[in-house]
Formats: sequence, structure tokens, C-alpha cells
Amino acid sequence: VTGVQTCALPISTLVLALPFSSLHAEEKPVDVAIVGAGLAGLSTAYRLAKSGLTFKIIELSPHIGGRIRTASYPEGLHAELGLEEFWEGNPTLEIIDELKVKKEKAATSFSSLFLDGKIKAFKQSSNKEFVQAVFHSEEVKKFRAWDSKMILLYEETRKSPLSKSLLKLKEISFGEWIRKSSKLPKRVQNFIRIESEPEFAASWDSISALDGIIEWHIFSGEGTPSYHITGGNQRLTDAIAKHLGMENIVLNTKVTRIEQNESGVLVNGVDQGTYEQKAFRAKYVVTTAPLFRLLEIQFIPPLEEKRKEAIRTQTWGSYFTAHVIANTEAADLWGGNESGVMPILTDGPLGVVYGEIPKNESKVLILNLLVHGAGHGLQRLSKPVRRVGHGRPVRGHRRYAIQRTQCRLGGRIHERQVRSINRQVR
Repeated sequence: VTGVQTCALPISTLVLALPFSSLHAEEKPVDVAIVGAGLAGLSTAYRLAKSGLTFKIIELSPHIGGRIRTASYPEGLHAELGLEEFWEGNPTLEIIDELKVKKEKAATSFSSLFLDGKIKAFKQSSNKEFVQAVFHSEEVKKFRAWDSKMILLYEETRKSPLSKSLLKLKEISFGEWIRKSSKLPKRVQNFIRIESEPEFAASWDSISALDGIIEWHIFSGEGTPSYHITGGNQRLTDAIAKHLGMENIVLNTKVTRIEQNESGVLVNGVDQGTYEQKAFRAKYVVTTAPLFRLLEIQFIPPLEEKRKEAIRTQTWGSYFTAHVIANTEAADLWGGNESGVMPILTDGPLGVVYGEIPKNESKVLILNLLVHGAGHGLQRLSKPVRRVGHGRPVRGHRRYAIQRTQCRLGGRIHERQVRSINRQVR
């Protein structure tokens, strides 16, 4: 087992964000300062550049891409550390095509899964055929009726303002709502839970029914197709950064203060290696960093208390990812080199298993174990199975794994279970 360890006990340094008027700001003020060099920040800069506007991106970490990271291994193998796929309708696909970054179709929305103690392999050509293969006729009928209602409810969520009946769904969890009102057989309910929870990076009992309806739309009907960058998703962020020019991106700099004044905005930051204080001037500022990071920045004028409270309500799902190097013969465990079988939703300690048979002559393959919810307690193992990495949401919207994890992971898996996992992945 191999991976990248990124969650450690933080070492905090208090920086009093004074108005560094004596600091030398950027010689040429820009139109827009962008906080964060993840996909959102890079995409923002890309569109600003297309409109002829100048920008400066300020990134906390020493690398670009945020949650998009790809690990490379010998023999041309690679596996994602973060975001796995881009769903149809994602505006990023437009950038991918404009920059001529090669992409490939990844999968439809449903995936192979373990249900009733058996693997239900997605070998069919459509979601409709897969559902028919998994359920008996009466279950199929009830599932389709429920799914049709979900499509209508999703359309209602796109209207403004939301109806009172929809707003009430903020007060009940997605899981409880389905158990109490769907009238679906337990087996169908389990199918919905197993397919959707990797998208939430949490239990379906920890998100609202309203959020569940919005997230389920990628599964409804024939589902939403998804795409993966050939050779690894990091090739996309690298391509965007190259297009923008690395001279316009400042890495390893923590933004500590944002001041709005008559001339525009002043953004103060501190280099995380040298503790050099930096200042950037712009007409506007766009923050694309995770919302919880906003509470670490001093705003002048200050954020309204209501905005701060709203930020505090935004919780994160949790992911843990581990890359397993195995012989190609291991593919026999999931049906060999048949298209569509991966990923597999295990509904257990192994989480979501991504992987495929290499197209070259390699005798090994990479399995990517993406563990969400209670399973991410693997990070607390007293005797870990060699090295494992863990982090925040990955699964693309199957989304979103590894960088800048919040370390809010819990749970424990007993050593006996660990040995069992080890046997399974050798």
C-alpha cells in the first residue's frame, strides 16, 4: 500500500494583521486579486484573462490545483489523489476543450456496488439496464416512480424563491426522509444510500433532504456522464497555469488581511517559508479558498456576523485515500478487464475502489481506495498498513482527497479488520 500523508497536527503562528502601509506592494496593481489556486481560482483567472483583465493569484500551499492532484508511479502508472471526474455540465469542460487537453469518458453516474453481500457489477450500457439487473420487476417499478418524483423536485429547487415545502426539507436528513416517506423496499433504499454517500463524503443521515435532492440529480434518469483527463487530472490544472503564466501566481502565501478602500482593495499575506510580509493591490478581490478559511482572514470592513454564522454552518465530508499496487492478476477478483466494472462501491472499509488494467505491458496495476464516512477512521490505526494518506472530499463531485485536509476524521477499525483488509488488497 502506498500513499501520501498530508494530515498532521497543525503548528499555528499568530500573525497580527496590521495595515502594512510601509510594505512595497506589487509594482503594477491588477484588476483582480484571486485568493486560492485551486480549480475555482484558476478558472476565474482564465475567464478574466479572456476578457482582457489582469489578475494575481495568491495560494496558501506550495502547489497549484487544490484538490486536483495526480500521483505518478513507475511504468507509466498514475492515480488521483483528489478529484476523480468532471460531470457533464461542469463549466470546466469548456476550458478543457479550449486548451485542447485530452479527456476520456469515465462512467455514467451509477457504479458497481456490493449489495446483499454480493457485487453487482455495472457491465450494462445504461443506468436503466443496470437497475433492471439489480432489482426484480416490482422493485424496478417503485424505484423508477421515486426517481421520477426526484427529477420534479430537483426542477423545483432551481426556482427562486424556494417553496415552503422544500424549505422544510432542510430540517430533516436525506436518510430519514427516504425511510419515512419514500415507501421504497429496504433493498432499494440501501442501493440509493450506497450510490449517493460517496458523493456527499458523509452519511446520508448527516445532510438535509433538500441537499440530497440536489445531489441526486446526477443519478436521475439515465444519469450524468463524467470525464477524466487522460494521463491524470493534474494535467488540466498544469495546462491552465501554463496558459496563465506562473509569474501571475504566488505560491506558499497565506492571506491574512483584505482591506477595501476608496482606491480598491489591499490584500496582505505572509510567505509560509520565510515569513516575509507581502502586499497586493487590486480593484477587486475574489476568494475561492474553502469557506472556513475566510474566518482566518481579517476583513476591513469586517464581515457581518450573519455571514460569519453562515460560514460556520458549512461542514465538510471527509475522505481518506490509499493507493494499492497489485499484480494484474488481481483483476480476476472483480471480473477481469471488463469495461464498466470500476469503480466499485464497497459500502465498507475499502470505500470506493477505482482502478483499471494498464493499457501498456505493465504487470502491475494501481487501485485507488477512496474511503468516506465512518471508514475514514483508518487514519487512527495503531498499526497502519504501511503508509496511507487521507484528506477531504474527492470524488468529483465523486469528488472532491488529499490536500489541506481538516483532520476532522473519527472512528476506529480494529487490528483484526486491518489484517483482513491487507489480505484483500495484496
